[in-house]
Amino acid sequence: MEDWFAVEARDEIIPEAVAKGELRRADRLTRLVALDALHYIVERLGWQRLVRHVRGVTGGLGDREDDLFDPFRMGLAGSVIAWPEAVPEAGRVLEIGTGIGRTRYAVHVTVETSLYVSIDVDPVIHAIALYRNPVPAYQEALWKRDVVLLLGDAVRLTRLLPEASFDHIIHDGGPNPRRNPRLYSRRFLATLARLLKPGGSISVFAGAERKWVTRIYETLKNLGFRIVETVHLPGSRARVIHARLESRVRLQVHNSGDESVGG
Repeated sequence: MEDWFAVEARDEIIPEAVAKGELRRADRLTRLVALDALHYIVERLGWQRLVRHVRGVTGGLGDREDDLFDPFRMGLAGSVIAWPEAVPEAGRVLEIGTGIGRTRYAVHVTVETSLYVSIDVDPVIHAIALYRNPVPAYQEALWKRDVVLLLGDAVRLTRLLPEASFDHIIHDGGPNPRRNPRLYSRRFLATLARLLKPGGSISVFAGAERKWVTRIYETLKNLGFRIVETVHLPGSRARVIHARLESRVRLQVHNSGDESVGG
């Protein structure tokens, strides 16, 4: 059963703060909820249950069963998903799916950002990432001043953010598109396109299923993105799509002529 404080914060207080542009207030509330989850849930988890929770939420981090949380393998996968070389110096980044901070760390060690907003719906994964992270470097990166963590439904919260406010978006909404189709619908991808500045970039974890990779690829093209590359995760069939928003004018024209933006 979910804690009443977590539910109220996630469903009411944090969305209200985001709608008012009070991101730092929303971040403080998110971290308070995570601390609450640490005391009441995470501290009672044994190692195996903690690992199962992380894997269940993220779908895996690029490591192997016989070498859990191997920083080299996770780092390679995180860099492919984050696509940090696309982030401009002092850029503003939006991330869908905080996880334990793997992709945040990949950006942090590559480029200095002025704002890094990361959304996740699970207060337990926030608690693990912030307070009991199996990779200390990931935990440290999530406490840097540029980071704003938001607890909540990404579909709802992204609609409350201002248009053209990010240079780069990392979409790693786990565990995969088939199991979380709302985060890969045409409507949601269109919302992400709205949040990008003209010429901004996006990296989307598209999973291993060909039909989902094709669907996401074509949807991004139809929304005005130029596909830069499609990359395999190291040692995996899963693919990540890197793309840039060609023109906001093209995007606006496309959306005005197409009312069926649901996934």
